[in-house]
Amino acid sequence: MLPNYRSLTDLLAEGHPNVIVHALGLHSTAQTDDRFQRLLAALKISTAEHVKRLNRPHQNSQELERERYALLDRLKMFVELFNLDGFAVEEKALPHPTVQMKEKPVRVPLVLFLGSNPEAMGRLQLDSEYVKVTQQLQNKQEVFQLRISPAVTRETFEGSLAEQQPAIIHFSGHGLGEATGFRKAGLVFEHPVNRNKGDIISAKALAKIIKTYKEAFTIRLVVLNACESTDHAREISCSGLYAIGMTQEVLDRRAIVFAAGFYRGLSVMPDNIPFAFRAALDSFGIADVQGGEAVPKLFLNGAEVTV
Repeated sequence: MLPNYRSLTDLLAEGHPNVIVHALGLHSTAQTDDRFQRLLAALKISTAEHVKRLNRPHQNSQELERERYALLDRLKMFVELFNLDGFAVEEKALPHPTVQMKEKPVRVPLVLFLGSNPEAMGRLQLDSEYVKVTQQLQNKQEVFQLRISPAVTRETFEGSLAEQQPAIIHFSGHGLGEATGFRKAGLVFEHPVNRNKGDIISAKALAKIIKTYKEAFTIRLVVLNACESTDHAREISCSGLYAIGMTQEVLDRRAIVFAAGFYRGLSVMPDNIPFAFRAALDSFGIADVQGGEAVPKLFLNGAEVTV
């Protein structure tokens, strides 16, 4: 038997839906009135289920509020039907639903692999390089995501940046040094119409695009695994991020070995880019890649970083 000074409203407000059974058990005909028992049991179940739903995450607060008012009306009708003196049902008898916000998921840094291989420039083993990068990161999904944008053009480059918001941009393709009176230096993107032609992007234009998007999200590093790309890397790094470029013509095997070594190092120390760069340089000796062509250079704030 509950103390007489405890009201139904107070007990419900304290989160005790089952108290209806005890409180209304004070009714003199509770044990013999079948209708009383049926209605009491239905109220008990409805109230208990409502309180359970209040405690579940990501709830629909409007639906719960409608349910709350309907349940309060049923309680009032029950009290009036059986003339239960002293058990006035007020709105505070059941708590208002509160919206439980979803926790914002932790964003895993993304590596965006950009490939460009115009047919007239000579075929590169971009697939092999991408496979090597994937192999180094495949067991580190909680540390890095990897996305690929093949046959990248100016338009798809900016679109990929805006959509994917990468922490690391990896370009694999052709780079060209300046030939006076013939062409300007730049990275060779795919032509949007003619796959045989390349579309040369200057260092200044590329750096400007990356600087713009860096204001919207964090870009930590740009890797230019392409011939004669050090000027691009230096220019890009002036925005306060790391950038890697190649000094000369880079052969396929050397580019692939460098990429594998770099991401192997990054998988070990995700926040230490100089360490990953040093691991990539060491991989040349391990893989017995001879020759000093296409020496990789690491830049930050427009200056070469010595590792």
